[in-house]
Amino acid sequence: MNQIEMLLDAINNLSPRIPIAVNLWSVREIAAYLKGSEAVVRERITALPGIPQAIRLPAAGCVPPSAAAASHH
Repeated sequence: MNQIEMLLDAINNLSPRIPIAVNLWSVREIAAYLKGSEAVVRERITALPGIPQAIRLPAAGCVPPSAAAASHH
């Protein structure tokens, strides 16, 4: 393995970097960005004023319960 391949391998093994422009971050992504634990983010960071409430996005192919209920009316 030459030096360039070794460098590329090392770069690929770094922890992922999250772009600031990304709007929706998971607890895991916030913890990675802050270089802290998920527990601290969950317990302390998300409770700070100005931090938006958590939302759950539907999984691919799933119908949210509110949409399913609306379709039965």
